[in-house]
Amino acid sequence: SAAAPEIDMLILIDREVDMITPLCTQLTYEGLLDEVFGVNNSLVEVDPEVAGASGTRKVKIPLNSNDRLYADARDRNFSTLGPHLNARAKKIEEYTKRRPDRDNTLSEIRTFVADLGSYQAEYKSLRVHTLIAERILQVTRSADFPRRLECEQSMLAGVLGTRTDYIEELIARQAPLVSVLRLLCLYSLTSNGLKPNRFDHFKRELLHTYGYEHLFTLDNLERLGLLCASRRGSPPWATVRNKLRLVVDDIDETQPNDIAYVYSGYAPLSIRLVEQAVRHGGWQRVDDVLRMLPGPTFEHTQARTAVAAAAAAAAANATASAAAAADVAALVDAAGIEAEALAA
Repeated sequence: SAAAPEIDMLILIDREVDMITPLCTQLTYEGLLDEVFGVNNSLVEVDPEVAGASGTRKVKIPLNSNDRLYADARDRNFSTLGPHLNARAKKIEEYTKRRPDRDNTLSEIRTFVADLGSYQAEYKSLRVHTLIAERILQVTRSADFPRRLECEQSMLAGVLGTRTDYIEELIARQAPLVSVLRLLCLYSLTSNGLKPNRFDHFKRELLHTYGYEHLFTLDNLERLGLLCASRRGSPPWATVRNKLRLVVDDIDETQPNDIAYVYSGYAPLSIRLVEQAVRHGGWQRVDDVLRMLPGPTFEHTQARTAVAAAAAAAAANATASAAAAADVAALVDAAGIEAEALAA
């Protein structure tokens, strides 16, 4: 029988289906690295003092699973990172206390030396990531960070209404434009567009504060449907949110059992669609939700019988090729024997 393929399902989701998730603040360690420092090509640039280096030039820190400590920490909710790093530090400390002496056997010394390289690398990584986490902690403990999260989660839960004081305060303080636009786009998408008078108000405030050169930016966002006045035919966010259980109240961030832990209560729409496809073998159960989302949907199942037949045919061809090769070898041997007989 043919071996089962390693990949048996391919799911393609257009970004337009889930425009909301990228606008939310990421709360995993890797996500906050991107929010605070910016991750590019699996590298993050930090100040030398953050990386424990000297000089004035920024230091590039690689972020990949070759770093055992980072591989274990990257997907953790940031609120659980401190205890995790503390536990790893204690483990390294216990290892160093086992430093061999003259009473240890050769086997014990060999084991200690074999592990030495990996523990030294982990200690160096622990030092760097502890300094980076401390810098991120300065951001998450600021007065502004929890207010932003509260505003985002109110939008996602559909309880913000017209209480947009925080957004207007950001505009008045001339906060970074991208930060303001992320909130406004999230507000628009979760409200199925802003009321015309609110839309005109925010557009006017943005242009007065940040300059009329951003008129093109606002026009592009409106054409994309990211920041626009309410209009008929907009997908009802509340229905999609409830049908797919996108907002989860009871989240265990230490031992998570739901993907909503990555945003402390919001499960990305695209992930919920993947869960439906994997757990239920397709999207039949959420067909009504798919009709509310932009773009067409389709499913194609490759017949298992056809796959099995192809595998069997390949096996048969391989067997036939082997048999033919054996026949050729036998003929060659026979020809050699006849040649020897003629020579005799």
